Amino acid sequence: MHQFCEKEPGLLKALSLDLIRFLRLAPAVAALASTAALAADDGKVMETTVQVRDGVVKIDACAYTRSSPLDAWQLLADYESLPSYMPNMDTSRVVTRTDSSVLVRQVISSWLVLPWTFRVNLEFFETAPALLRFRQHDGRGGYEGQWSVESAASGAKISYDAEAEPDMLLPDFVMAHVVRRQIGRMMQAFIDELDRRG
Repeated sequence: MHQFCEKEPGLLKALSLDLIRFLRLAPAVAALASTAALAADDGKVMETTVQVRDGVVKIDACAYTRSSPLDAWQLLADYESLPSYMPNMDTSRVVTRTDSSVLVRQVISSWLVLPWTFRVNLEFFETAPALLRFRQHDGRGGYEGQWSVESAASGAKISYDAEAEPDMLLPDFVMAHVVRRQIGRMMQAFIDELDRRG
């Protein structure tokens, strides 16, 4: 990050000004950490709650789809297809697979205040076809949670619950805004891919 700052001082200045403007919107941005529901044009519904306290991020999200629970599960467990539809996912590769777990190495690129590249090893524990637990296998910070799939009135409900301790220094309300935006994009991309495959 330091090398990037030295090479792009003008960009860094512009980004700093954008951050200052953003910080002035603290009261409005903080409200984004509360629960919100979005109804898409075709009737799909997503709901997301993000809470941040002392650097720990707690996420509860769900989405409803007309796809079947089995289709949703198969997409969840298709780890190596993630880069083809998931925003910011550069690579996702299965490293090892045993009877009890799957180790997946992922590289994710994103823009916060400056460009960041995250490299993470996630260990997944499959309880087909309803529950997919995961935890960060190594590296700094902490990240664990689960995906779950259940039948709904017209298809399936997909839920995502996680807790993370990101290895970056950002005000809680900024972190809440960033995470909520990313989770919304992630859930929407998942539902869109389900529809495309259906």
